[in-house]
Amino acid sequence: MEVPVILFRRKSRMEFHKKGTIGAARDNNPAKASSGSQFYLVQGKVFTPEDLSRLEQTRMNGKKFSEGQRQAYTTVGGAPHLDWNYTVFGELVKGIEMIDQIAAVKTDKHDRPEVDQKMSMHVLTRREALNLERELKGLKPQTGFFTKIGDLFSSKDY
Repeated sequence: MEVPVILFRRKSRMEFHKKGTIGAARDNNPAKASSGSQFYLVQGKVFTPEDLSRLEQTRMNGKKFSEGQRQAYTTVGGAPHLDWNYTVFGELVKGIEMIDQIAAVKTDKHDRPEVDQKMSMHVLTRREALNLERELKGLKPQTGFFTKIGDLFSSKDY
């Protein structure tokens, strides 16, 4: 199996649970504090606009999904019921088909994989993330002299 590439983005840029996002798990603690050692990948399903409107009324306490959320949930799918309750901190940008392959693994009666599924992740530097985004848009990565000088004055973290 090809190892998926996960691009970590700031929460403010991508904060909903479309297919391929990675989030911080938690138990039912009153502070809703995220787990320091568990995460989840979102598979979810594709929703109709009517499904999303019904969710807004029944499970989202009247909160409304943005046009971007509606677009994602009606095309690639996801898990909108998790929005505003769990922290999203990254997105799978290459190999999204891996989500379905992982979900299809045979499990035991406790819903645990019969064979452990190993994954590895690499947290990208800010420059690596920006260049990967450029490559996905069909653009060349920025590696020139002025880019390197600019990077000296920016946070290395994305």
